Amino acid sequence: MFEGELKIVNDFKVFCDYLETEKPILSAKKGVLGNKDAFNLNARLYYQRDVDRPNYQQEHYYCLDFLYFLALEGQLFVKVKDEKDRLRLQGTKRLEQFQQLNRYEQYVFLLETYWCCFTIEKSRFSLISSGDLFYLYRLFEVFLDRGAGTPITRKDRLIEKSIRTFFTFDYRVILHLSYFELCSYELNEEAKKPNEDKFLAIIPKNLDIIMLLLLNGAEYRGEIILPPAYRTLAERKMIRTGKKGLHKVLAEAFPEGAVKRTVDLEPVEEKRGTYYFKVALRKKLWRILSLGHDHTMEDFHLAIQGAYDLDDEHLYVFLLDNEKRPGWMQYGIFCSEAQEEYFQAEETTIGECGLYPGQPLLYVYDLGNLLVFDVTLIMVDSQKTPPLTPEIIEEKGEFPGI
Repeated sequence: MFEGELKIVNDFKVFCDYLETEKPILSAKKGVLGNKDAFNLNARLYYQRDVDRPNYQQEHYYCLDFLYFLALEGQLFVKVKDEKDRLRLQGTKRLEQFQQLNRYEQYVFLLETYWCCFTIEKSRFSLISSGDLFYLYRLFEVFLDRGAGTPITRKDRLIEKSIRTFFTFDYRVILHLSYFELCSYELNEEAKKPNEDKFLAIIPKNLDIIMLLLLNGAEYRGEIILPPAYRTLAERKMIRTGKKGLHKVLAEAFPEGAVKRTVDLEPVEEKRGTYYFKVALRKKLWRILSLGHDHTMEDFHLAIQGAYDLDDEHLYVFLLDNEKRPGWMQYGIFCSEAQEEYFQAEETTIGECGLYPGQPLLYVYDLGNLLVFDVTLIMVDSQKTPPLTPEIIEEKGEFPGI
């Protein structure tokens, strides 16, 4: 039975309250909280980093950065651009559902979100080269073998080499597990370099949850394996990536009846009508285009080509978010010539994508030289009859050509 204080739930509430009351502007380059907001919010958390001035970026506040990750991966918040093209985080209907859950149910939803998103190359928290849960499973097996409360050290001869990465390069995974109260640790205060041990020891806790994840978690891993922006489209395209309902499995580790509900992860309703997009190459070089919900992304591509007098001779892709992290073009809506396995522009309509007003996207033309356009969905007018062909509504600046 779970024994813990659910501190991660408390911190997540603090995080959500701050976003809703302070409405911070995200950094234009990375789309994360600025140094001042990160500093102020960190000071309110239980799992805070001990700093005395706002000199650090969000990624250096480990728990805060983790909460930000959970908020977006759980689709409780989405990034939006305001009328001044500034990025903010906006709560969704799923956030309202989350707030109606009890504390145990909130804990399980956050843990389920983390588990199902533990694709190593996507999570950005781990340097393990494998794309599966193998090493995390091996760590859990060691936890069970040693038992709750028994310290595990890197110098232990029985610990295989693959587990030792959690003491060094992948130490953040241990921090995350500690936030969920699945382990604790003894910090190595002398560690300065990346290859030095961050912990003197790791101590397992709450092995009931570890056991449930180890025995049942694999079949649920694919539940939300795609980035949040593509999940609605995947559902509409009937791309099934895994079994749903891990919260029902995890409920066994809590008092009877404590975990019954979770957040609805079904796709949002399709918005029919006229879509208005701002397509910008620079601050003073942009076009506003109108298209119908049944226009394809290829139609959108051709509309941009016409609006900027491009030659339509290169490959292209639409990215349903604007993050340029490593592997930023791993997922997208590609032209058919690019042979993308998931989504093709010619077969995908705008209405299928689950877009919302204020959503930032990217349109990348010429996948060799990367001509990148910032795209924002300004609004969806459900009362206006969609145009038969895409239209240029407004424009600013003259494109000098490639």
